[in-house]
Amino acid sequence: MHTKSNITICIPTNFVPSSPGTSLVEYTINNLFAKVPELKECPLVISCDVHPEKNGEAEHEYVRNLEKLASTQVRVISAESNQGQRTSFLNLAANVETKYMLNFEHDWVFAEHIPFDQLLDVMEKYEDVNFIAFNKTRNFVRGTDYVLEPATDITEIPLLRSARYSNNPHLSRKSFWDVKLRKILSDPKPLSGNLNFAIEVPVFGAYRRDIGRRGFAAAHKDWGIFVYGEMEHPPTIKHVNGKKFKG
Repeated sequence: MHTKSNITICIPTNFVPSSPGTSLVEYTINNLFAKVPELKECPLVISCDVHPEKNGEAEHEYVRNLEKLASTQVRVISAESNQGQRTSFLNLAANVETKYMLNFEHDWVFAEHIPFDQLLDVMEKYEDVNFIAFNKTRNFVRGTDYVLEPATDITEIPLLRSARYSNNPHLSRKSFWDVKLRKILSDPKPLSGNLNFAIEVPVFGAYRRDIGRRGFAAAHKDWGIFVYGEMEHPPTIKHVNGKKFKG
């Protein structure tokens, strides 16, 4: 399945030490295309979470500089002031017109080539594969990765069934964000402090509660969250030190 017409690359960003310059975002995009050339022609949306109360006019200058990256392939959107990560990610999903979306925050790079054409073929064939995460550590059971089960029924590529949700780079169905995650994140019940702007805590919490009620197999069949690679597969993504970039 061809990536160009089926994946939108989504890059959430916010003010960082190199802002209002855009060197970090540009590095991430260039590295992504170098590591995975088949993504080069995919539509790309950059969403900026704006907090002018923290950095004043420099926040808006950052958005204006990001807008200079716009092209027929690249769109730049921004959240209303101080709406947080949750709004930034939901805005990205709302601006995706393809069936699949690659969420790739502004400070990550791939550690290896990822066969996206094969991943799309698998997601087309297996309707219960909604979300494929890329791990920043080797694949082994520990901490929040308290369940990792080889998906032996999927023979095309190595995948592990997972009990964890993370915002770290992942390929997902747009419908997964539009339906399941938007419903969870629209819950009016307040959380403590800045968690009202967060994603991982409420989503991962909802998934764990579902596993507790129905068991892992039944809950996973509905959520469809997988990790790329076999057990002990080395990290597929690496975090970038944004402090090394200049404005």
